[in-house]
Amino acid sequence: MDFGKLLIEQGLIEKAMGLFERAAGLADDPASLQQELAQLCRSKGYLEQAVKLFKGVLKEQPNRSEIKTQIGQLYVRLEKFDKALPFLNEAASLDDKNVAIKLLMARCYIGLKQVGWAERTINEILRLDPDYHEARELMELY
Repeated sequence: MDFGKLLIEQGLIEKAMGLFERAAGLADDPASLQQELAQLCRSKGYLEQAVKLFKGVLKEQPNRSEIKTQIGQLYVRLEKFDKALPFLNEAASLDDKNVAIKLLMARCYIGLKQVGWAERTINEILRLDPDYHEARELMELY
């Protein structure tokens, strides 16, 4: 594990990913290992690799809204809004009062030029939390 982290720190992401894939098969809790590695990849800017690892976590633990949110958030950072929305919709269905998820969804709709959906989503956020300033700022921009 530590050697793999060192490889990531040095930018040898492909070697690290191969090592971790082999290690995950031997781990008692591969989902926890994948989640930790995904977070490390995300922090180092390896967003595509982080998505792949978080998806591995979902295979083991499919009802984790925070993992679906993380994947959606990574896709938003990659400006792959069409890929982000399904994960964010699933996360929102598991945690329907989470305004942060809904804000990410609104950003996706804006990125996809679906302004009507963005407005509806922002209005829903403001119904849940009238003081949520990020939603107000986004509404003012569009």
